Amino acid sequence: MTTITDRLTRYLLARLRRQAIHDLYECAAEAGLLESTNRDNQSGLIWSLSSTTPITLLGDDIADREQIARLLRAPRSTRSPADGEISFDDDQPRSMPKRRREQEEWARVSQTSRSTRKPPREPVSTEHALRAAATDRMCDPGRHRVLRTLRSMVPPLNVGDVAAALLLARAVGESVGSLEQLFQTLRQPDAMVVVRVPIDGFEQRFGTMLEAGLILGSTMPQADGFGHYALSGSYRDVPAKLPRMITFGGLSLRQKSEPVVRTALARARSFADAPIVVADEGAGKLPVRITAAADLVITLEHVDRTLIAELLQLSAGIAPKAAFAAMARVGLDPRGLGLDDLMLAIRPGRSVDRIVDILKAIGKGGARDTEDEEEEVKETKPGKDKTGKNTAKSEVRFDVMPPEVNAGSPKPEQGVIVQRAPVLVETLNGYGAAATWALDLKADLALWRQGQLDWSELSTRLLLSGPPGTGKTTFAKALRNTLGVPLIATSVAHWLEPGYLGDVLKAMTAAFETAKSHSPCILFVDELDNIGSRGRSSQHSDYWDSLINRMLELLDGSNRHDGVVVVGATNHPDRIDSALLRSGRLEKHVVISPPDTDALVGILVHHLGGDLDHVLASRPSLEAAALEAIDSIHAEPDADPADGTRSIGEALTKGERACQ
Repeated sequence: MTTITDRLTRYLLARLRRQAIHDLYECAAEAGLLESTNRDNQSGLIWSLSSTTPITLLGDDIADREQIARLLRAPRSTRSPADGEISFDDDQPRSMPKRRREQEEWARVSQTSRSTRKPPREPVSTEHALRAAATDRMCDPGRHRVLRTLRSMVPPLNVGDVAAALLLARAVGESVGSLEQLFQTLRQPDAMVVVRVPIDGFEQRFGTMLEAGLILGSTMPQADGFGHYALSGSYRDVPAKLPRMITFGGLSLRQKSEPVVRTALARARSFADAPIVVADEGAGKLPVRITAAADLVITLEHVDRTLIAELLQLSAGIAPKAAFAAMARVGLDPRGLGLDDLMLAIRPGRSVDRIVDILKAIGKGGARDTEDEEEEVKETKPGKDKTGKNTAKSEVRFDVMPPEVNAGSPKPEQGVIVQRAPVLVETLNGYGAAATWALDLKADLALWRQGQLDWSELSTRLLLSGPPGTGKTTFAKALRNTLGVPLIATSVAHWLEPGYLGDVLKAMTAAFETAKSHSPCILFVDELDNIGSRGRSSQHSDYWDSLINRMLELLDGSNRHDGVVVVGATNHPDRIDSALLRSGRLEKHVVISPPDTDALVGILVHHLGGDLDHVLASRPSLEAAALEAIDSIHAEPDADPADGTRSIGEALTKGERACQ
C-alpha cells in the first residue's frame, strides 16, 4: 500500500524534475534552438524548434548531443553566427554562408513535413491558423529529436532541493492522518500551517521552493510577517492586488518578545485570504500562540539514516544497502548535519565511503566548532573578538545604571559619610516643561506601583531636543534618581555599529528587551536623529525604512513595554521621522534651551554649595544686597530655594550694574 510519504515524495521529485527540464528549455531558447508558444490560458507552454535554429541535426545521437552542448555552453553573443560568416565546409560551396545554408535546409525539411498533410477544406480563423502552425511544429520529426536529446542532458537535481523534498514528505507522512485532511486544510484561503523540520538550512530552502512553485504547484509572492526578509531570503514589496502568503521563520520568532509576536500575527490575520506559513528548523519550542492557532502542524522529529540512504540513492545512484553498510561502519549520526553539509558531501560520481567519511568529519567538526565558539565567548570580552575588534553579535550596547544613593549615606567599605548629593530633577534648573513632566510622572509612578493606575494611563514617552551641552543626558540621570529606578543608556550610533541590517535590528530589540527585564526603569536613547526618516530617495532607503519601521514597532501603543519609560535625545529634531513623534510614541517633545540668568544662578547654587559665599565674595564690586541674600539663605535652611535663587539673581544684577 502506498503511503502518504511515498506519494508526496513522488510528487515533489516530479516537480523538481519538471523545473529542471523547463530551465534547460529556457537556456535552449536563449541560444536560439527552441521557441515557446502559449496557445491559451488553459494550457502550458508548447516548445518547438526555432524557425532560425543555428544548428543542423545529423541524426547521430552522440554528434547531435555534442552540438547542442556546445551551443548551450557558448556565450550569448556568439551562439548565432552572422549571415555574412563564411563556412569552409568541403561538402558545400565556399561562397555560401553557413547560416544561410542551414536556414534553407531547415526550410526544405519543414516544407517536406508539411507537404505530407492534407490542406484544410475551408478557410480557418487566425486562432485556428496559429494552432495549426503550432501543431505542425509539434509533429515535426526534428522537434522530437531535439527535445529527446535535450531531456537526456538535464543536469542532476540539486541535493539541497531533493533533501528538502524528502524531509517535507517524511514530516507530512508522520503528522497527517490522511491526504483528505491535508487537502482540506490547504483549500482554506486563510489557512495557518506550521512546518517543523530540525535541520539547519531548512527554513530558507523550504521558502525558496515554496516561492518557486515547487511545492504547491504555483508561485505565490511571499511577505515576511515582521516586514523583513521572507523565508527564501528575498525582500520585495508585494502589491496588495496579488495573492499573498505571509511567512514566519522559527528562528526569528524565538528572538521576538511575546508582544511583538502577538502584534505581527494580528497584522498577518488582517490580510484577507492570505495563508500563513511558519517554517521552523530549530529544536526548541515555538511560542504557544503559534502552535495553538495553527490549522495544521507538520513535524519531523529528527533525521535518520534511512533518509540519508534515500537521498544517496536519488542524488548519487548509491544502492541503499551499500549506504547503510557505510554509515554503520563509521557510526554516522545524521542528526547534527545541515542541508549545506549534505550538499557539500554528496556529489554524483563520489564513492559512498568517501561521502560517508565527509559527513562523519563534518558532523564532528561542527560539534567542535560550536564548543570552540562557546569557549571564545567566555574568554573574550563582551562585544569583542580575539583581536579586540567589535563583533556584529555583541550584546553589550548599553549601560545599566542604578539610582544613586541618598545624600549622607555611608560608604560601607570606608565608614565615612558621602558629602555629594545625587542629582535630582527637583534640584535642576532651566528644564521647565521637562521638569514638570518628570515630577508628574513621579507621582503617577507611585500610584502605578500601588495598582491604582494602569501603565497606559501614564505619560512615559519624552523627546528632549536642544543644542549640544544643554544637559539632556544630565536630565536622564537626574530622572533616574528622582524616580528611584535604573537607567538603561544606549544610542542609535551603538545600534548602527554592526552595519548589517539584521544585526542592527537585533540590537534595537535587545535594548528594549533589556529595559523590560529591569522594569520599572528608564530607557535613554541618545542621538535619535541618526535613525533618519522615511521618504528619502537615497540608494539605501530600504535599509533606513526598516530601522524606522522597527522603532515604530517597539514604540507602538499595542506593543508597549509596561514599566519602561522611554526618553529620547537629539540635537536635530527636524531630522526625525514624523511618525515617531505621533501619539503613543515620543509624543511629548520638550526643547531644552541654553540657560538664562536665573537658570545659571540656580546651577551655581547647586554645584558650588557651601563654597558659594566665598566665590561671590571674590567678585569685585559685589554689592551688599547679594551678601545679604546669601546670609538669608544660610540663616533659613528651611526656606524655599527658589526664593533664595531670585534674591541672588537680583543681587548679581545690581552688582553687574555697579561694575559698568
